[in-house]
Amino acid sequence: MKNFLDIDTQIEENEKFLAFYYENYKKTLDKFNLLIVIYSVVFVFFIQVMKFPFERYKDVNILYIFYILLTIAFLILLGVSLFNSYFLLKPLDVAYMNEPKSFYKDTYQQYKVLLATEDENTINEYIKSSYLNELEESVTNNRKLFEDKGKYYYKAFVNLLRALMPYIICIGIINFYPVDAKPSKIEIINYKEIAKEFDSLTRKQIYNGNTGKK
Repeated sequence: MKNFLDIDTQIEENEKFLAFYYENYKKTLDKFNLLIVIYSVVFVFFIQVMKFPFERYKDVNILYIFYILLTIAFLILLGVSLFNSYFLLKPLDVAYMNEPKSFYKDTYQQYKVLLATEDENTINEYIKSSYLNELEESVTNNRKLFEDKGKYYYKAFVNLLRALMPYIICIGIINFYPVDAKPSKIEIINYKEIAKEFDSLTRKQIYNGNTGKK
């Protein structure tokens, strides 16, 4: 059973937690790659979704209002997601420990002069206390960083998934509820030319039939 009042045990536990928070802090940042993939999918049809109500609809109706409301909901949720993604990637000061030699050289000399003693056991206890104090500060700082980054990632991911729902519905409206297209001028011209040609052939057949020509 561990004795948590023992300074060596306290140092050991703090070192474990410092390593844990640092590693998981990096893993949280690595998860941003998944957000990048989803953002890429969203922005493939982003312009088309934004242009649709202005290019395809001429009259305001229930479907038009429904589409606008979906677009607003999509933009709000996407904006919240991007906002949290910014803070997820925003650089922060990660707490690092001083290199070991600073303790067994610099700190050792400082306590040797300060305590005015050559007893290494006594000096070592003071050094361990300084080392433990720095460990505890690093653990506290990195724990806050890890928790904050985790919250930003969660909010960015959840709101992005929520934004996908109105986004997908908007794409469905675009694909399955197209506005009736009017025939082009080329189609009208072709129709008239075909009608004239047909009328000309009919008249020729009637004329040849009356005159007995082949």
